[in-house]
Amino acid sequence: MKFIYIVFILFLTCLGLDVSAINSTDTILVEKLNKEASALKFSEPLKGIKRANDALKLSQKIGYQNGLAESLRIIGLNYSVLNKIDSCIKYYHKALEIFKKNKNTEGIARCYNNLGGIYKGLNQNQALKYYKIALSMANKSHIPDLIAGCNSNIGTLYIEKNDYKNSIPYFEKAISIFLKISNNIGLATSYSNIAMSYYYVNEITKSEEYAIKALEIANENRLETIKLYSYDILAYIYVYKNILQKAQNYADLGYSLAKKLANQKYIYEYKFLQYEIELKKQNYKLASEYLKEVHSLDSIEYQKNLANIVKLNEEQIKNAEIQKQYEVGLERQKNNRILFMAAIIVSILSAIIIFILIRSKRKTEKSNQELIALNKEVIRQKEDLDRINLKLEEIIAERTKDLLSKNQKLSEYSYHLSHQVRGPVATLKGLIMLSQDNLIEEKECIVQMKKCVDDIDEQIMDINIALHDPSRHGLKNPNQDSGNL
Repeated sequence: MKFIYIVFILFLTCLGLDVSAINSTDTILVEKLNKEASALKFSEPLKGIKRANDALKLSQKIGYQNGLAESLRIIGLNYSVLNKIDSCIKYYHKALEIFKKNKNTEGIARCYNNLGGIYKGLNQNQALKYYKIALSMANKSHIPDLIAGCNSNIGTLYIEKNDYKNSIPYFEKAISIFLKISNNIGLATSYSNIAMSYYYVNEITKSEEYAIKALEIANENRLETIKLYSYDILAYIYVYKNILQKAQNYADLGYSLAKKLANQKYIYEYKFLQYEIELKKQNYKLASEYLKEVHSLDSIEYQKNLANIVKLNEEQIKNAEIQKQYEVGLERQKNNRILFMAAIIVSILSAIIIFILIRSKRKTEKSNQELIALNKEVIRQKEDLDRINLKLEEIIAERTKDLLSKNQKLSEYSYHLSHQVRGPVATLKGLIMLSQDNLIEEKECIVQMKKCVDDIDEQIMDINIALHDPSRHGLKNPNQDSGNL
């Protein structure tokens, strides 16, 4: 029985280890895909979205909720680089909902930080609220890269508010943390942002220094979006310094890269920058053409924004339904897993019970066979005892009969001795007495004594024969003459 329990426990342990090993391998792969997708956001955001979608599908397959939420968040990050605000908000809220359900503090904080980045261009007060929630959670959980990221993002929010002076301390704090943890992406982002702040507070030398640092890191790590931003700042710096050829070079590089990345925001930004450069060159005809393109892009962007608002509302309704279906699917998957495990356990227990019953039946049958064999042996021994008893009874009866016969003989011998043998002895004594008193002649006395001795001898011989002859019953009873003497 102990052996069965040990086998059962080992089976469940192996099953648990096997499932654990599979889940561990798959979760590591999900995390790897998510990291790759996040790293691609500044270089190849479309490829980053594809990679994050691969992680998303695998997370759904294995039921890895935190990996699923992180995949959704990173898809949102890549869409934010492409300036697709509606898609960003959709994916960030999906991720936030799952992180909240799983009580993942770090995931929740990162989602709030990302939402702050989106809302800083829509609702600055809401954006600041999101950033402060994220920063508070990051400080409590001691997440250095998120603390630095939140500080950097709060700095960018002050840039949006045109409060450049107050943005600088946040960027400096972020830069110090990013340097400690060797986060090149965060460092390049913060360098480019602080360069913008110093530009607007008229510290052009510091602005140029940080912009060049940002561009160097972006070139080393293929951070295309940061290169885009750095080209823009450097172009404005050189317009301000009236080094127009350098400004034109950076503007051309930035416009080419914006076209390559299909970033509409920076396509518009560089068109406007080229207009300002041509205006500064007093090339009014070309400046006018650029201005027309800017107005055209403004009109297109306005129409797109209106369409995006409508689309966003539709997608929010659709996503709410998808999320509901997804939650139902997750619940069903969870129930199926529980039912599957319960079925396995019930099957194993049933197999054990059946095995125990079969073993018990076999033991019972074996015991019954042994009892039948023992019963037969008892009956045989009883019959043997009955035969022995019967034989003993016969022997006892025979011996009893023999004893009775011998007792009879002894009784007869006793009587015979007391009567038949005693008579001749008494005669001899009488003869001796007569001889002593000289009342009988010696010759006659001898004759009579011989007769008595012969009689005694005959009686003794008869007793001896009777003792050795079982067929004899009783003793001879001869006529005694001695009694007449």
